[in-house]
Amino acid sequence: MSPSRRWRRLRAAALVLRLLRSRRAATPTRRCASFRDAFPYESDACCAHMKRVLLRRIAAKPFHCRSDVDVKLLAELLRRSRFSAGLTSASTDALARALHFRVVHDGEAVFRQEDAIEDASGQFLVVLGSLLVFSKQEGAGDGPQSSRSGGSVERLDECIGTCNQGSICGEDAITGAIARTTTVLAQTTSLIAFVTKADYLRIARFNVEAEKNILRDVRHLFNASELHTSSVRLDTAVLNDRHAMGVIKQFLHRYECFRMLPQECFLHLAQKLQLNVFRPGERGNSIKSFGDRSKQEHSDILPLKLKYQDAQPSRQ
Repeated sequence: MSPSRRWRRLRAAALVLRLLRSRRAATPTRRCASFRDAFPYESDACCAHMKRVLLRRIAAKPFHCRSDVDVKLLAELLRRSRFSAGLTSASTDALARALHFRVVHDGEAVFRQEDAIEDASGQFLVVLGSLLVFSKQEGAGDGPQSSRSGGSVERLDECIGTCNQGSICGEDAITGAIARTTTVLAQTTSLIAFVTKADYLRIARFNVEAEKNILRDVRHLFNASELHTSSVRLDTAVLNDRHAMGVIKQFLHRYECFRMLPQECFLHLAQKLQLNVFRPGERGNSIKSFGDRSKQEHSDILPLKLKYQDAQPSRQ
């Protein structure tokens, strides 16, 4: 190649670079929004409206018909709201695929206090709208009262908080509790997402850190008096009480030896349970192996008696 021809090519390349630089300087920089900005309650009104529409479309789909884009958007929604704290990225995606949606209207109850927690009970995330959290008041003479027909007096619940967009409620469904500790009502028409207890335990069973977080402060959630009341109901042949049976079933499900048994054995086991409550300072023959009295003065003891021969289901 001759030197003159090479020089012409270099001048043409320099001219093209100069034109590209001038065009880039005249055109404003295009910034690609990150995926974390794709959230339904951002400051940008246009982006928030688009994401609300997208979430409504996802909520209208059956959860087994969601695309990969839908799953990624829902997984990011769960990460931003700490709904999947302690879970891996793969488990969060699986949780997004199992996520259900529900629309609640003004005044509608999401769940009520003292409802038995079953496998279908869920942990909820407020996507759009707001919820009110109530708790039953303690004490006999505090707080307002409302009278019903017939002369009975009903205790009014106390509002202890509000769940706005991105807030979580119903965590007791996955922490091993046997009953709900609060009542949650819809303040406005709201869109909430939830995952059932069975799906969460199925997805999170291989996450050791998540199991540690769940088991860390679970002991205080165990209501011994409610379990004792349920056992008394069963002893008095009130076997059709679904709440009492739910309490006993959830209690037995906490132990691996009972969890592997078939479902038809739980009714038989519930009939054979013997529950005795020992108050602080008391000592019975059945709990001598638990230690001396100095270790038993701080809390009530609720031993569980179940003979092996009684645990065998009848073969009639």
